[in-house]
Amino acid sequence: MEDRMRICFVTFTFSPLVGGSEARAEKQARQLQAFGHDVTIVTFRHYRQWKRNEMLDGLPVVRVGGIYRRNGRLLRSSANSRVNQSFSVSRARDQARRNVHNLSGEQC
Repeated sequence: MEDRMRICFVTFTFSPLVGGSEARAEKQARQLQAFGHDVTIVTFRHYRQWKRNEMLDGLPVVRVGGIYRRNGRLLRSSANSRVNQSFSVSRARDQARRNVHNLSGEQC
């Protein structure tokens, strides 16, 4: 396919967490893969024990983290939410492969 794109989905939550946004992101990513595009999901690593990089049935997932509680869960207090968000966005940009574009065609 000549018009093959490299697409990066950035989402707050993703599998194994279950919900509407997680299901929608996975469905869209898999549909784009079916069209022959390279798709990568970038999301929070909500628990320290989750893998940073994994492949879910052929779909690459990159998990970025922030500040964790003693129980291993991501800290999301109002004071730290901005820190975690800005940290994760800059980390996602660093970890995403070069020349990855979002659906509007802008480079991530």
